[in-house]
Amino acid sequence: MLSASALHSLPSISLLDISHNSLAALPPTIFHESVALQKLYLQNNSLSLLSSEIFSGLDNLLLLNISHNDISSHLLSEDIFTGLQKLVALDLSHNGLTRLQSGLLAQQNNLQILNLQHNSLASIEAGSFGSLINLHILLLSHNVLSDLPPASLASLTSLSSLSLDHNRLTVLPPGLFQGAPMLQDLALNNNYLDNIPSDIASLNKLRTLDLGENRITEVAGQQLENLASLYGLRLAGRENLNPPR
Repeated sequence: MLSASALHSLPSISLLDISHNSLAALPPTIFHESVALQKLYLQNNSLSLLSSEIFSGLDNLLLLNISHNDISSHLLSEDIFTGLQKLVALDLSHNGLTRLQSGLLAQQNNLQILNLQHNSLASIEAGSFGSLINLHILLLSHNVLSDLPPASLASLTSLSSLSLDHNRLTVLPPGLFQGAPMLQDLALNNNYLDNIPSDIASLNKLRTLDLGENRITEVAGQQLENLASLYGLRLAGRENLNPPR
């Protein structure tokens, strides 16, 4: 447990690491005097409920790690990251998120790395990534996604690495990659894909492509012929009989 005033005498602190403890909750105003904070590590605790104003005033925050906690979607306020406009890296992996609200990341247009791996995401609301124009790395591995909104990646013009492996995808919507022309590394392994998604042929900057552990039985020449930059292709293995987690 930390008191509400635990950090009030440290106005110049720029890095705070309180990871690997047993924190179950944080006072809503604990960071309100920490206006110089740039890096905040909260991973490996037991946090489940975070106040909507807990990060209010942290205008200089660049890195926020809340991974390996017990955060669920229904207790996560859509306004919780409002004001964190300088945030470059956000790690929400290894939590209990089941859906991604469209407004949760609405102000994070400087975000470069977003880690949502190892949750229970079953749906992503349309427009959830609409503000992430500077995002380079998006990690969605080890969730339970069965489909994606057609325009999910429409604004991700800087995206270079996308991980969608270990989900329940059976098909990708047409035009999914049109908004991400800079994509270089794509992981789609351990899904239920019957065919190579047709839009992959348009990713002429792609360097690595992992389609292993799916249901793909045939590869046509035109599906890969435009991938002149590709140096790593994986088609090994077959679909895992157990539902991916």
